[in-house]
Amino acid sequence: MQIYTYSEARQKLVSLLDQALTEGDVLIRRRNGTLFLLRPEEMTSYPLDVAAWTSILASMRCCPSSTKRAISATPRSKISQTP
Repeated sequence: MQIYTYSEARQKLVSLLDQALTEGDVLIRRRNGTLFLLRPEEMTSYPLDVAAWTSILASMRCCPSSTKRAISATPRSKISQTP
């Protein structure tokens, strides 16, 4: 594993992020000797994951009373906001 200086890391940030994604951890050393580990976070789900939203919507369909409570608890200002 290669260790980069802070200055190198600043100049090559995009390539270091790519390297961390493909090869794993990347180490960055500050001038005072402190080491930092750059590691990609493992994502368990994505914000636009269709399967996750499908299960959420399915649970809302099976419990219409809780869905109505959730909608009625939402302030009207948030529902009717226009951009």
